[in-house]
Amino acid sequence: MFGLAQLLLLVMPCGIRADAPKVFISSESPIPQPSAKDVSPLAVIRVQFTTPVKAETVTTKTFRLLDNAGKPVSGSVNCDLTGGVATLTPTHQLGESHSYTVELTDGIVGQNGKKLVAYRWSFRTGLQQIDGPLFKFHAQEIERRGQVTSLRIGPDGNLYLVDVHGAIVRYRLAKDGKPIRSETIVTLKGQQIIGLCFDPDATATNLTVWVSHARRKSGTWAGRISKVTLPTVECTRKPVIQDVIVGLPCPEELEHQPNQLAFGPDGKLYQSVGGVATLGGSPNWGASESLLSAAVIVADVRNPKFNSGKLPCDVTTAAPISYDPRRSDAPVRLYATGLRNALGLCWHSSGHLFTATNANSIGGGVTTPKTEGIPAITAMPHEALCRVVPGKYYGHPNPSRGEFVLLGGNPTAQKDPWEIPAYPVGIKPEKHFDPTLLYDLRPGGGNSPNGMCEYTADGPLKGRLLIAYFSGGRCVQSFAIDKTGTVTDERPLVGPDGKVLRFNQPLDLCIHPQTGRLYVAVFGNWPGNRVGSGVESTGGGVWVLDPVNE
Repeated sequence: MFGLAQLLLLVMPCGIRADAPKVFISSESPIPQPSAKDVSPLAVIRVQFTTPVKAETVTTKTFRLLDNAGKPVSGSVNCDLTGGVATLTPTHQLGESHSYTVELTDGIVGQNGKKLVAYRWSFRTGLQQIDGPLFKFHAQEIERRGQVTSLRIGPDGNLYLVDVHGAIVRYRLAKDGKPIRSETIVTLKGQQIIGLCFDPDATATNLTVWVSHARRKSGTWAGRISKVTLPTVECTRKPVIQDVIVGLPCPEELEHQPNQLAFGPDGKLYQSVGGVATLGGSPNWGASESLLSAAVIVADVRNPKFNSGKLPCDVTTAAPISYDPRRSDAPVRLYATGLRNALGLCWHSSGHLFTATNANSIGGGVTTPKTEGIPAITAMPHEALCRVVPGKYYGHPNPSRGEFVLLGGNPTAQKDPWEIPAYPVGIKPEKHFDPTLLYDLRPGGGNSPNGMCEYTADGPLKGRLLIAYFSGGRCVQSFAIDKTGTVTDERPLVGPDGKVLRFNQPLDLCIHPQTGRLYVAVFGNWPGNRVGSGVESTGGGVWVLDPVNE
């Protein structure tokens, strides 16, 4: 049982009662820190809880931002899937050199039924600083639609999207980028679809897509990749669906699952498979890490000899199948490991593969695995943009592969790259961990970085990597990437007025290569229920962003 003290925020706020239970202190929470000055007007408010809270109790009434006159500032509030982190994102960027106060009330309730002690703290903003040119777009919602997970432009110039209810939807686009009509062309009944990509050989008359999906409450090996031949516009032909890979790992409730798909320059299919334990050790979601979880995998699925021509290829690593992706002749192999939950996947024109990790947000009750000389610990590290290199380890433990150390461990008494202070000094990182391949996203507002794409149309954004920040900044952040795959600059997309474009939990995005328009899948809020449960989210939609020509 958790006591009341374990529900409290990880920092001592202003105005707490003298007789209140002990508060757990952390330099990470809240953000901005109490009494902070020169806070960026682009800031969002972020708090971490020491034990999960009920997401439905974190609302604009229980988590508020007030201006210096005591009036509520317009914004949106959300809690992550685990109930460990809550964010408040102002609708517009904050005023420069203004004072603000944050309130959390006892209306926030833990999953153990205990109430939070009411909190207040204040901070002051400084001046806005976005160095370099602004990337301006007109943003317009083109349809209200909740729980969209992925979207892509097809070879016929139309927009295709998938959602947690198993639908594949086509938007027929007009010249102005807006839809003429939308139609559900395929439904994978009972499936939660996360990944969508077109086959490299797909054409306007041969619409072949690949989707990644799973069914809730269907066991630990419910993840699969399917090839789907879609009917073309005005065609009444039924879709053709072929399961190609089955038996991929995921928890029963699909907290994490096999995620996005991307074909590489070698013509092979790459996929990010989520971890099934939040820190790799304690199986808090009812499953233990396995050989294919928390990894990027690769398969030559377009080769007629794939799996000796026998479909589907069952990659269940448990008995009786006991698939081993480490075999040299394995049709589905490990490409890189240690990726906790990396939803987006993008092959960049620099030749590098990128993804971004979501980090643990549960403050207690979950641990890393332990082995001789390596203790089990709890930590909440920052999110990272990862340059994915074959054979490398990116920091999420998986004992089934002999990977026990979270990120950079704590090898010396000095500050080490991606250090985890909860470890005792002397814990070295795994031998294939390379901190130069990780870029810290948290300072720039990168909470829950998810869908990503490269901006390939002409203009000042060309070649930049774009990432949708589901929480925190709730914006689209752009990154300049040099030939070595190193980030040299980052900044958000803004509106015509120069203010950051913010959305209600954007999850994915794609570019129309001919027009330069961006399409954004805004997932929206969900009312405390697991996604894919049949309960529609609110506030979700599909947006189109038109570049502003100046």
